[in-house]
Amino acid sequence: ATQLIRTPSMSLIKLLLLEGDYIALIPDQYVAEELATGRLRRLPEGQITAAQMGFLTLQGSYETTEAIKLKSLLKSLADGTAGR
Repeated sequence: ATQLIRTPSMSLIKLLLLEGDYIALIPDQYVAEELATGRLRRLPEGQITAAQMGFLTLQGSYETTEAIKLKSLLKSLADGTAGR
């Protein structure tokens, strides 16, 4: 199953990243300490596999082409249509 959560709260996104099974496209500055300590990590390039996944984004924020492509890839992986 996939979930899309939109929120204007960076604090909520950070909490969900730390306590849940989510990925997010956010600036390093918001999670610099967590990246440095290893509490959060960047995903390696390649296929993303997960039993359940969610996508976190700031409500009303601009979505780059890369973000749109990633959301599409995640949806196709969840639907089982990737690579067709």
